[in-house]
Amino acid sequence: MSQRRIESADRSDKRSRAASEPREAGASADRAQPVNGAQVWVIGTSLGALTNDKGYYFINNVPAGVYTLRATYIGLQPAETRNARILAGQTMTIDFSLSAAVQLGAITVTVEPTAIVAFAAEADARVVEARPTKNFGSSSSLRTDGGSDPDVESYVRFGVSGVSGAVQRAVLRVFAFNGTIDGPAVYGTGNGWTETGITWNTRPAQTSGAIADAQQIASNTWVEYDVTSFVSGNGTFSFALATTSTDSVDFYSRDSNQIALRPQLVVTYG
Repeated sequence: MSQRRIESADRSDKRSRAASEPREAGASADRAQPVNGAQVWVIGTSLGALTNDKGYYFINNVPAGVYTLRATYIGLQPAETRNARILAGQTMTIDFSLSAAVQLGAITVTVEPTAIVAFAAEADARVVEARPTKNFGSSSSLRTDGGSDPDVESYVRFGVSGVSGAVQRAVLRVFAFNGTIDGPAVYGTGNGWTETGITWNTRPAQTSGAIADAQQIASNTWVEYDVTSFVSGNGTFSFALATTSTDSVDFYSRDSNQIALRPQLVVTYG
């Protein structure tokens, strides 16, 4: 199967392929550059993918049916294609267009040139007060729980590299596969922990107050935390997710088989 990719110019044109067997997607545009970290999502499913540094992404095992596909990229307007009919054993091509300018009557506001990179977590794990010496680093999920319950916290670490300009925005993204009436806050923490070694008893202390806080979280949604104040540029950054709410919430970890829904740190710089 030939590879395709997503690229950007004055605007990003995206072409995706969806099939009941392995599916691939991509795009091209005049004077285009590959887009790293763009996401194509099959609405109503957990199927989706991020583009790599060459602009390529692949989505496998799409069941036959009629779908809405959504393409998103931070800083650009999202686009959707509706009523895309996927037939068993067949491949179809779908084009997207993401605009980098907002037009208001005769006024056009153009986005200044920036770079956006999505970093995957290099380590994550939850820690459980009720099992203070147990390591959960290989689990496919993260969790927070608090209040009068035995507490549960989660830790995520990212390595940021290749950022050649000032950080304009940094967003921690985690995907909640169940909901809560009161989501966790995110805190800065130390880097002196390992995914296979961290436990409740050995977890690092928080090194900041709450950087950002979530309120009510719906099931099967991305939760985004603005962590710009904590991410200064290249380096290693660890976050702790913790809550005082007794209504727990679960997120996919970097060990989840839902590859497109693993934790991300999206950095915009320029």
